[in-house]
Amino acid sequence: MDNRQWNRSYSEIKNQYGALYRSIAVHSGFSETQFRILYHLYLEEDSFMQNELAERFCLSKQTVNSAIAKLNEMGLIRLDKGTTGKNSKLVSLTESGLQRCKERIMPLIDAENNALSQMDDSEIHEFLRLYEMLYLKFESEISRLMKEDAR
Repeated sequence: MDNRQWNRSYSEIKNQYGALYRSIAVHSGFSETQFRILYHLYLEEDSFMQNELAERFCLSKQTVNSAIAKLNEMGLIRLDKGTTGKNSKLVSLTESGLQRCKERIMPLIDAENNALSQMDDSEIHEFLRLYEMLYLKFESEISRLMKEDAR
């Protein structure tokens, strides 16, 4: 397989994967960002600062803040005063949010786990090892490109 074929195949799979998550988000009545926030809060069983969520998702603060404002308006999350600055907000699920996650996020987690259970441990470890290796090599190449551009 040449590099162009690899790029096409990888992009197609990555885009299809993203489309699955977007479709389940829309099916559940949320934007993709709202769904990601709920998924993360539910999975981690913790509270997070708004800016921390933006960093974790590699999204702009404005995009995350808009999604959080809507989730807050819906009564699914609670915003508490943060400890890192006067405008910092700690985001956590409300009881209503936890219930909605059990209805909408938990089935997705179950589907992910069911798909994963169709692979044996060695396949899972190999997939993660190779995926991380590709990321690290790609990160190195991006770093090199940026250094070259800075000259």
